[in-house]
Amino acid sequence: MEKILHYNLDKHLGDGKYGEYYLAWDGGLDRIILVEFLGPALALDDSFRDRFDNDMKKLADIDHEHIAGFYALQEGEGRLFVLREYVEGRTVKELIAESEFSYALFLGYAIQMTAGIKAAHEALILHRNIASQNIIVSDKKKVKLVNFGLPGKIDHIGLDEPPGAYDYYLAPEQTRNQFESPETDLYSLGMVFYEMLARDLPFKGATRRELFRSIQNDAPDFSTGPAAQIPPDGRLLIEKLLSKDGSDRFRDADELLITLQAMLDYHFNRSEISERHAKHKSPRTYLLLSVLVILIIIFWLVISTVYR
Repeated sequence: MEKILHYNLDKHLGDGKYGEYYLAWDGGLDRIILVEFLGPALALDDSFRDRFDNDMKKLADIDHEHIAGFYALQEGEGRLFVLREYVEGRTVKELIAESEFSYALFLGYAIQMTAGIKAAHEALILHRNIASQNIIVSDKKKVKLVNFGLPGKIDHIGLDEPPGAYDYYLAPEQTRNQFESPETDLYSLGMVFYEMLARDLPFKGATRRELFRSIQNDAPDFSTGPAAQIPPDGRLLIEKLLSKDGSDRFRDADELLITLQAMLDYHFNRSEISERHAKHKSPRTYLLLSVLVILIIIFWLVISTVYR
């Protein structure tokens, strides 16, 4: 068991985009934590360190059920490392590989993710690197967002190499190394939503250059496989989130959250009402009511784009 400062590194959890992850025991506070050693490129980047330190100070003040806690950014024995809350569970990426999501379960998870992003944005913090690998679900189906603050911007060296695991979730503006905004996080959420329902990612490329070109220019495909089974409101939701221009996405996470809650209410209450009143209403009546409600949701998604 390796030891750095007073943190006992019990288990190597793997290598991420920006460093190595270890499960550790914090002897000072008597708790299990996650230690992430940042790579040399970040450790030597003064602009990153200043921005990251500022973001993490804000994040440390947030106590939210859908955001993994941040404890400290420290340097010792020649290495820069981050101390975070250890969240037990499986990543959304792992859950996608195991089985399909029901639409109700998808909406429940999407609401939790969006609530976490809303809290971060209200504290003026961007996640910058949302991906299904950075969203963990506990056995009790509670969602937590992890790995806030690491840069989403890319190094254009190596564009002819195969894409990395996190490259697929970059927003068009990130692939151009342009200004990141709250809408950037909403785009990456849209990528996760598509992946959850379609069990695939919408944009592909043999190289990073080809992938980034697809992200910048192509529309998501809803014509085949599980993607063709996504309900109309879900398709419109994802298309709006994956707009190439950030101003065409949702105004903010709160607007997205309200929309998701309306969608969940519609799909859940439709089933509940059908069971409760099946003996008193005809199937045709329920069909017409269902169509009316879903048209209202679709109208809201369309009109909020047109009249931004």
